[in-house]
Amino acid sequence: MPEPVEPVLDDQPDGSPIIDGDIFAQFGRDVGGDYLSILLDEFITEASDNIVRARENATVTNHNEAGRLVHSIKSSAGTIGAVRLEACAEIVERACFEGRLDGLDEAFSRLETEARLAIEQLPVYLEAAERAGARSATAEPAVSEIS
Repeated sequence: MPEPVEPVLDDQPDGSPIIDGDIFAQFGRDVGGDYLSILLDEFITEASDNIVRARENATVTNHNEAGRLVHSIKSSAGTIGAVRLEACAEIVERACFEGRLDGLDEAFSRLETEARLAIEQLPVYLEAAERAGARSATAEPAVSEIS
């Protein structure tokens, strides 16, 4: 199963990780190695599609639908450990549900940036999880696993 990996940082002043390795590792353990890459592929497709659809809905003042789509991104991002994307989505979601249009375009741009950064980093974490899974699959079982 996946083990935590070192967080990949970008230019954030607080040095916050794009992906929280501990959350990602727990997600990998929960779903198992066979499904991890499938679920990550689904996340990438759905997050990208939902951002586009949410921005379109916000533009035509369908703020509740935009908020619902961004909520989905927030939930999925939190589940896989994309903590900065999750935090950014929460801000956009709240603005959509409250109908606050001031700065919404900028907020969506930041959401797109955070999604891109997370999507770029997921293969690094997936590869680490697969390596960890291969190591544990070839290791001899511990005595407690045999009994």
